[in-house]
Amino acid sequence: MFAAAKVVEFPANRTLEGLLIPQVPPHQLTFQIRYNNPSLLTVAFQGRAARKQFDDDQNLFRLEPYFTLDGFVSRRLNRRMEIFCAVENVFNQRYQVGKTPLVTLAPPLLIRGGFRLHLGSN
Repeated sequence: MFAAAKVVEFPANRTLEGLLIPQVPPHQLTFQIRYNNPSLLTVAFQGRAARKQFDDDQNLFRLEPYFTLDGFVSRRLNRRMEIFCAVENVFNQRYQVGKTPLVTLAPPLLIRGGFRLHLGSN
């Protein structure tokens, strides 16, 4: 995504004109790669990357660029039940999500797993 999200005109506070909109990076990339074989397994990866952005309307608190990758694997046990495991933030990158003015970091590596029950007629 390429976003030129700038304040063009704001008569109530002219000092904001020309500044970037908070929390909207000018360049952002998301992707997902997925392999699905119902008789074997499902594997998926998704990634998100963003360039610099600001956490405030006056563009004083700059958030650093980041890249994060998530992974997912699942296997059908039978027609109605599936087991899964997901890993979020595979590289354990502690990137900034807030900075007004205290820095707030994204969560570290997260792992979750469980069973999924498929209801209905599939």
